[in-house]
Amino acid sequence: MDSEQFKAAARDMVDYVAGYLDTIESRRVVPDLQPGYIKELIPDHAPEDAEPWSAVLGDLDRVIMPGITHWHNPRFHAFYPTANSYPAILGDMLSDAIGCIGFTWVSATLGTTDCCSFDDLLSIGPVAQKHELYMHIDAAYAGAAFICPEYRHLLNGVEFADSFNFNPHKWMLVTFDCSALWLKNSSEIVDAFNVDPIYLKHDQQGLVPDYRHWQIPLGRRFRSLKLWFVLRLYGAKQIRAHLRKQIALAERFAQHVKSDARFDIPVKNHMGLVCFRLKEEPNETTEKLLNLVNGNGKIFVVPAKLRGSYVIRFCVCARTTEEKHIDDAWNEISSLAAKAIEMCKK
Repeated sequence: MDSEQFKAAARDMVDYVAGYLDTIESRRVVPDLQPGYIKELIPDHAPEDAEPWSAVLGDLDRVIMPGITHWHNPRFHAFYPTANSYPAILGDMLSDAIGCIGFTWVSATLGTTDCCSFDDLLSIGPVAQKHELYMHIDAAYAGAAFICPEYRHLLNGVEFADSFNFNPHKWMLVTFDCSALWLKNSSEIVDAFNVDPIYLKHDQQGLVPDYRHWQIPLGRRFRSLKLWFVLRLYGAKQIRAHLRKQIALAERFAQHVKSDARFDIPVKNHMGLVCFRLKEEPNETTEKLLNLVNGNGKIFVVPAKLRGSYVIRFCVCARTTEEKHIDDAWNEISSLAAKAIEMCKK
């Protein structure tokens, strides 16, 4: 979806939202469908090819709205309010577009933050099983890549996991926040967080997962809706193409680094990340280079420490990144390298 298609679809969605809220009083407040109704209305796998926006928009009334409890209906008098206003909806659009994240930060990791390394699940899993340890797999960033067959070997040993998490909002074209969590035994988390006062009881309990028992907060956003939109409007093929393109761009940057004898790549680059440093220079020189690069403000990179060595992480992040941006970034970095080396020698 390009900007012109987005503007056309956004107009449709604004009309839909306004129409929905204008006529919400005429809707039944609580759906009269049985849990699981949606399973018969959607396929059991994501489409390989992108679907037209008109098909997704048409499915809102066919698939989504029949099962919605309309909290903003003036006849809704349960619990407490969940706020809604047109200014807030506009602000949420901009927040999604800006996409900045307020950071807050055991397990096996598939794609570590420092250098995107992968733990050996086939080695860790049997140990956890032998000692009856709970094994969680954190694949927050790299998990999206497992829709590409060529990276699924990195999942070998996943059968030992008790839980698995990845973030579609990191690399799968879904806005923040959207985190997909799988549990082998959901009762363990439900037992920990279960909150079941009389005013929350209903006659469908136990028939479908009740996700209020899966977390500390009682309420949660309808995050799966935007994931559903992305899966349908891109299709699995285009999502794979997006991931492969970014991996290729990272490899392009790595080739630039390898072509310059002043630089070193101390660990193998994985996915869309390359870690590099100035070769045969103290950590302070690479740190000075990072400060010069970020001080210029043309690009932004962050550091990491690998086995005591200070490295610069270069990650292909934005959906709109192209080869020219990779080349421009390298030109900026390489042009400042001599200055960093000279400054640290004084």
